[in-house]
Amino acid sequence: MASAMQYVESACEKCGREHSNTENHEYKYKDNVDDDMNCHICLAPILDPLDTKCGHTFCDLCITQTVKAIKMCPLDRKPTRIEELRESNYAFKRLLDKLKVECPNCSAGMERGQLEGHLHGRCRSKRVRCTYAGCQWNGPEREHADHVETCEFGFKNASIKNGAKTTIEFEIEEDELIGISVVGGNETPLIAIMVQEVFQNGAAKRDKRLKAGDIILKVNDMDIQDVQHVVAKNALSSAKGTIKLMVYREQREMDKFSSNLELKRVSIMKNKGVPLGISISGKKKQPGVFIVNVTPDSVAARDRRLKAHDRIVEVNGRRVNQIPPARVSELFKQNNRQINLLIAREKSEQSRRNSKDFEPSVAAEATYQPLRLAVIPRARAEKTVVIKKCSSSEKLGMSLAGGISPKVNIPIYVSKIGPDGCVGRSGQLNVGDIILAVDGKKLSDLSHQECLDKVQKANKNSRQVSFKVIEADDIENGGNGNSYHPSWLKWLALPPQIDNSKKVSLQKAKEESLGFIITGGIDSSHGPQPIFIQTVMPGGVAYKSKLLKCGDIIVKVNDNPLTRVSHEQALQVLRGVKEKADLVIKSWPGTLV
Repeated sequence: MASAMQYVESACEKCGREHSNTENHEYKYKDNVDDDMNCHICLAPILDPLDTKCGHTFCDLCITQTVKAIKMCPLDRKPTRIEELRESNYAFKRLLDKLKVECPNCSAGMERGQLEGHLHGRCRSKRVRCTYAGCQWNGPEREHADHVETCEFGFKNASIKNGAKTTIEFEIEEDELIGISVVGGNETPLIAIMVQEVFQNGAAKRDKRLKAGDIILKVNDMDIQDVQHVVAKNALSSAKGTIKLMVYREQREMDKFSSNLELKRVSIMKNKGVPLGISISGKKKQPGVFIVNVTPDSVAARDRRLKAHDRIVEVNGRRVNQIPPARVSELFKQNNRQINLLIAREKSEQSRRNSKDFEPSVAAEATYQPLRLAVIPRARAEKTVVIKKCSSSEKLGMSLAGGISPKVNIPIYVSKIGPDGCVGRSGQLNVGDIILAVDGKKLSDLSHQECLDKVQKANKNSRQVSFKVIEADDIENGGNGNSYHPSWLKWLALPPQIDNSKKVSLQKAKEESLGFIITGGIDSSHGPQPIFIQTVMPGGVAYKSKLLKCGDIIVKVNDNPLTRVSHEQALQVLRGVKEKADLVIKSWPGTLV
């Protein structure tokens, strides 16, 4: 038999060993077999017995090949034709099937007739080969999932599947970006780090697998499921050469997980002084949050409807499939007297038995402290700066970015300052400063080129230029070397007078959802927050419109303001949309990496 590292065909489904179609099945017998039960051609216990008309019994394959070749019985050499061969009687077949054999994978003993069923459904040591092209691994089925998770051929060739964790690997060339923008972080209600956009120039576009809405769980084995935005940004930005990402992509339909899952809604009333009694955890190879166990004599145990391995899809109307268990525990502690859960349960009892897949569990009532305060808009100083020039022809020596385009609407900001220009010499402007006006002329609601034209016109044949600016955060100051790109958090923290809201309309069928998941609200565990779009569901109304992105803020729905509402109130407004949703949104670009 071929070694484990040799590329071989799949093992036989009947005997569990590797052989061609022209060879007999192979078995390892536990006891000595009576000679009357052996085939006198292959000298092994008879398989699929056939009788000759002269009364001798052989294996089907053995006697058929022999008669084809010599046209006679090999024992008494009497003339024999294939059509004269007959099946042996049932009693003899049953005696052969009762011979004791050993499973070639797990060494368990059983009757020969039971081995095929054991290999199909009960043997976890069945040998399988790696499903990725080019990989020669061939080993026990119980090790297959672990191998696939670390297979270098899989990282390079694996397609990202909906509703599953997938590890991919691709190359970043020298001086090249990954070419994506990301939003999220545990200081925001999104918590997860999500791809907002994949740009035309970059390693990700060349690789062709990452898409907007994908959640990045790990970067080169660094877990970023529950980290600050800047930590995730640094992990992604510092990746050079070969980058390995673990990614989760949402299912195409909001409540469709698999044909083997059933969805149940469970409402549990809290009882003062009695623990809720639910321990939750993630799983190593599956996304989402799962119930590990239910404590005896707890509220959940008395209710009797929750079971270990149930997947928690929603808590009080909030989708939690992208949120770490420690964060989900916060939702259980809210002051609601009643907890409303949507759970997904495996229909197959056998699939709920394996507890080794669980990661360390968290009690649903456990306290979890946010790592830092939530992002909120901050007041910044507004001032007028006058830049004096050595001559009327001298250039300003700075670069500007931003403006209105079909994709984004962001204010004009200073992206780079040269050390030798008049702006650099004056020291009055900093990278990250937002330019509101030049020489009294507003720059809002203009394209990037229109803003440049206004600045160049003000600078032409003039000995000084005045700028009305909003000062950059202190964190952003001092970046006068390379061109600067504000992070997503910087946009979120802009003062209220910077308004980039826009109107979008979505058309849907009466019973159809709008196709996105929201998070946030004034009752958010991060403190009062806007209503964010957490996920745009692949294949849904919003996804097909290409008008909404994860991280967008919903300001209004059909004249219903969502600026100071709870998460549940926002859900009710969105569920009340009949056929058309006129939305006012704020859409800030994600952090470029």
